[in-house]
This record gives sequence, structure tokens and C-alpha cells, in this order.
Amino acid sequence: MLENHIENAALERRFALFCDRLSLSECEVRSLTGSKASLARRDVDPVHRETCIRLLLELEPLLVELKGEDEFHLWLRRDGFGQTPLAFLATGPESIRGMIYATKSLLCQRKAFCA
Repeated sequence: MLENHIENAALERRFALFCDRLSLSECEVRSLTGSKASLARRDVDPVHRETCIRLLLELEPLLVELKGEDEFHLWLRRDGFGQTPLAFLATGPESIRGMIYATKSLLCQRKAFCA
């Protein structure tokens, strides 16, 4: 967990901009940054929240590179298999890490074919 208040404030500002860019509702933000148990209680484990925020901020530029800015925004809420990508990401850090890995793999494949 962040103990440096300046770094914490900067991380929160970056995440607020991320939320604004994606037009996330308060409920979506809580879903993306809180565990299922904490959502029911309305308190969020700060370590879990920080981990999710850091991973989401790492994932966003990768998905923008893969899909393009406009398509990325549409894709997040597109229900392709009974679940939107946004809902999938809200299942926790493991899902976000999986999406990061899959996106990096697709970008590497794309670069290998383009090279």
C-alpha cells in the first residue's frame, strides 16, 4: 500500500482521468477497484484497490494500441459472450493481469506479422 501521500495523490489523479476518459459510473469504478465482499460492505481493501488501479492504468494504453482509442471505448461495454470486457475486468486483479498478458501477446503477434 502506498505510504507516500504525494505518490498516492498522483495515482488517484491518473485514475480519475482514466475514469473520466472511459465515462465510468461510480458503480463501475467500485466494481473495478473493490472485491466482491467489500462491495457489499461498502469498504474497500486499500491494497486490493491500489493493485487494481495500477493494473488498469497499465492495461489501458495496451488496449488503446491494440484497438484504437474509439474502438477501445466501445469494446469495453460490448457484450460478446454474455459478459462485457468491463464486467470481466471487475472480477479482480487476476482477470486484469490475464487481459494484460493476452493484449501483450496479441500486440507481439501483430508486430511479428507486420515486420
